Amino acid sequence: MKLYRTAKWYNPFSIDVNGKSYELGDIVFFDKSGEICRTGHGWFTSGISTNNNFDKLEIPGDVKKKTKIDFNEKQAFVVHIEQHGLAAYALYIPSSSVKLSAPTAVRSTMADHHWEITWKTNIDGVSITKWHFVDGQSQEIVKEINQIGQDISHLWGDTAKALPKLISQLQQKKDELDKATERALAITADAVLKNYR
Repeated sequence: MKLYRTAKWYNPFSIDVNGKSYELGDIVFFDKSGEICRTGHGWFTSGISTNNNFDKLEIPGDVKKKTKIDFNEKQAFVVHIEQHGLAAYALYIPSSSVKLSAPTAVRSTMADHHWEITWKTNIDGVSITKWHFVDGQSQEIVKEINQIGQDISHLWGDTAKALPKLISQLQQKKDELDKATERALAITADAVLKNYR
């Protein structure tokens, strides 16, 4: 089956099935147990880029149009979905047809509490990477620290009185952030991968 873009500046792939073209809103890999992973949009990204780097892509096997999702299906199929309140189509690809790997987990270099979960295929350059957040608490603490910083920047006449209290709050939030970071760093790849198959 061939996936293609209708224009260089337009990311989603389209696919022809029985002489009709379908624009993809999602690409899903599955097996008989259900969904394994999905792109969340109608193309594959590469690394940190969110753009489609392929004009055309050949995926092994045939494709057919179906009216409902069937995880017992042995070949790829396109099915109508609703996405963001709009009609779209999802391409479901059997994991065996692209030799989908087991997921791997790598701690992000951008933040201690983010992990990158990646499934690879036997198609050059095609994989799916998802972010996994192990600690939502840190984000909230950072927001609170930023708010204290704004409060400090808006001090006027009562600076001498208010500043010690705000500095104390800032130190308390820094201590909370340090503890949250320690908890995030203690989480292992094996623990993260328990959420995926």
